[in-house]
Amino acid sequence: MGTLNKEEFVMNLNNIKNIVSKCHIVNLSFQNKNKSFIIPLNYGYEIYDNNLILYCYCNNKVKNLDFLIDCSSINIEIVNDNSIYKQNLEVQKIQSNAKVEFIYDIYDKVRGLNKIIDHSTTYEKNEFKNKVINSIIILKITCNDLIVNL
Repeated sequence: MGTLNKEEFVMNLNNIKNIVSKCHIVNLSFQNKNKSFIIPLNYGYEIYDNNLILYCYCNNKVKNLDFLIDCSSINIEIVNDNSIYKQNLEVQKIQSNAKVEFIYDIYDKVRGLNKIIDHSTTYEKNEFKNKVINSIIILKITCNDLIVNL
């Protein structure tokens, strides 16, 4: 991962949670077979055991996700650029190396979906039909070596 101007390694997870709670898109970037991919995904999150964990979903027909299985290096970027629209050029950005797991267990899928709903909407937690759960992929992204540009 490249270096950032004025980068700061942040040990305080409250700062990280503050940024992550304001944003709604994570850019997942990786390389496979000499091709580069960037996939923007909606997410939900939790802080567990001092780690940032993101949950993302997509349709199970997405082709690029097959490449994730063989990737040894996956990076994430979350950017809070809302301040640009307010004529303030300060951008908050989180970057990290990450480990991606495909979630297959139905209970873990529901947990991930509820984290996404909690973060993305004002709806209450939902009971999901098996047909819906089977038609999506849930990714669990565990972030390592967080770099935050404040």
